[in-house]
Amino acid sequence: MKKARKSRGSAVKRGSASYRLPRRETEKEALLVGLKKKGRPEPANRKGKVLVMDDEDVIRTILSVMLLAFGYEAHLTADGEEAIQSYVKALDAGEPFDAVIIDLNIPGGLGGSETMRRLYDIDPGVKAIVSSGYRNNPAMENYREHGFLAVLHKPYSISELRDVLHKVMRDSGGDREVNVGGGAETGNNLAL
Repeated sequence: MKKARKSRGSAVKRGSASYRLPRRETEKEALLVGLKKKGRPEPANRKGKVLVMDDEDVIRTILSVMLLAFGYEAHLTADGEEAIQSYVKALDAGEPFDAVIIDLNIPGGLGGSETMRRLYDIDPGVKAIVSSGYRNNPAMENYREHGFLAVLHKPYSISELRDVLHKVMRDSGGDREVNVGGGAETGNNLAL
């Protein structure tokens, strides 16, 4: 008689990076316990809310687990329109996000640069992090000029995420020279 194997989640490969996703909530909890037992990641000094915008479900899931391990509540969105609606709703409720992580390229949806322009128009104090695998994109190279406080180059480690979040939480955003005018995005094509 064969013993049933327990599910280890599903493996997903994106470019040169591989991810293993937990299948059930209990597996996500086990992942968090495992991370804490290994002494990493260090919990964030304070808890807060982080809005995540990424079109890839695998990235959103991994980020939610990582943020939870740091003590943050993660709110996940797949495109710019959804992210803007969530941001405005949180502001109106008096419970604003402490940080926003924005993917630049959203095929078929409102992308990162235009989303940032709109968020900045709504709230010039928005604390946003740009995230992409396209290192030579103008928004990645000159992120402060585009309104972002920090940059995460995909793929990034859990410690890189922690360090960037800590930096953004401390940053007042006052030294940004933001160019919020002009530009248009459609799918993967970015024109600034």
